[in-house]
Order: sequence, then structure tokens, then C-alpha cells
Amino acid sequence: MKYGTWICIALASIALVGCGKDDTAGVAVGGGPSGDGKSEAPATPIQSQEIKDGESPMDLLPTTVGSQAVYEVTQVGTNEKREITLKVANVKEVNGKKIVTLETYMEDPETKTEKKTDQSDWEIGPEGVAQRTSAETKTYDPPQPVLKFPIKVGEESTYEGVGPVPVGGQVGKQAGKYRVRSFEEVDTPMGTVNSVACESLIAFEAENEKGEKGVVRIKTVIWLAPKYGIVRFKNYALTNTGQQQEIQSLAIKSFSEKK
Repeated sequence: MKYGTWICIALASIALVGCGKDDTAGVAVGGGPSGDGKSEAPATPIQSQEIKDGESPMDLLPTTVGSQAVYEVTQVGTNEKREITLKVANVKEVNGKKIVTLETYMEDPETKTEKKTDQSDWEIGPEGVAQRTSAETKTYDPPQPVLKFPIKVGEESTYEGVGPVPVGGQVGKQAGKYRVRSFEEVDTPMGTVNSVACESLIAFEAENEKGEKGVVRIKTVIWLAPKYGIVRFKNYALTNTGQQQEIQSLAIKSFSEKK
């Protein structure tokens, strides 16, 4: 299976799951029906001691060059597990925001050596956290939000723009909704982490190999924690009937901070 990068992690291309006008209403809270009949395992809501409702924590992304995190990635269906490493390759300040370049590395199965597979740019500033590029530096215009500051649990915002699509390396229109679901305690191979769960539902216009146009709907949950950045990640493909099929999951295994 070929692994690419989507939201900074490995993700194979998926098929179109709908056609015509999209309806992005109803970003699910705590999961929903999935293609295998299972729901997303709930995390434990908490009153975070590190991130409080209404604050603007500027350390939800690692911003020291050389810092890196190792993740376990599980491809649902095949249950294939791989490890990836995200390394902070560059940090610069632009208009009061920090632009963080994350490089993705995986082990080459043939040579058993680490190989750079992708990179993406993220930003953190007074307005919040957003992703600027993905899929081999293709640009989101405007940057795609992950969460906005000040953090307000349950407040829903909308997004509309153009950017990379998880089908065949395409770039296309996308629109949807995002919000902070809650502060949550999540289990990871590194241990239990207090985090903020950020949820989005984005619809992408795309074209399949036959030239047929359709819509790909992706639900994403990203758990962010101070110092570490992404500590867990799940994404799902949604059908027109509202069913969701988990595509893959990611969980942090270790983190090292460059001093």
C-alpha cells in the first residue's frame, strides 16, 4: 500500500463517496455510525489544568526547530501499523504568527532507513491554529483552520476555500465546519495526555479516474496538547446516508524537544 500524507500523517487515496451538492450540517460529537457498525471510542472529558476555556494557548504546536514526535499509525481495514516521525524543520514569524514547517519521515521497508515522505506548514497565532500546506506543499487558500482562539467549547465555525484533496493528488474546492469538541483525557502509547479535541467535517470536490465529479466528505478529530502538538488523530470517510468509515488513526509514542 502506498502511504501519502494528509493532515501530516500517512493516508492512502480514497474513492469518491457522493455526488452533487454537499450538505455539511451536523458535525458529529463523540462519533456516530460507522461502516463497520462501531462508533468512535469516547475520550474522557475533563476540566483541563493546562488549557482553560477562553484562553489562547500559544504552545499547542511545537515551535523549536529539531523537536520531533514519533507516532503509531494504524490503517483501518488492513490493520497495518507503521511508524512516522514529525520533525520541526523550520519556524518563522510572519505578521504576528509562527509558521511551523513539519517534515514527515517513514522507514523505507527495503532499505530500512528513514526517508522523508512529505512536509506541511502550520500556523499558530492570535487567531488560532491552522494548516497552510499539505500533500507535498500544496497550499490551502485560505489556510484551513483547526481551532480558533479564544477557545470556546462547542462554538462552531465555517470554512470555505481551495486546497489539496485526498483523491489522486488533486486540488479543489472545499467547505465545511469545525469546532472544539471538548477538553479530553486521551490514552496514547506515550501515556495519558490532557488535550483539546478539535473536530471538523469538510467536503471536497473531486474527480475520479473516469472523469466523474463528486464529493468526498471527511470527518477529522485532532487532539492537541501543549508542548506536543498532535497527540492523537482520527479521520473518517462519510457517505451520503451519514455512515462513517474510519480510515486511519494515529497516536503519539514519544516526543523529544530540542533545547
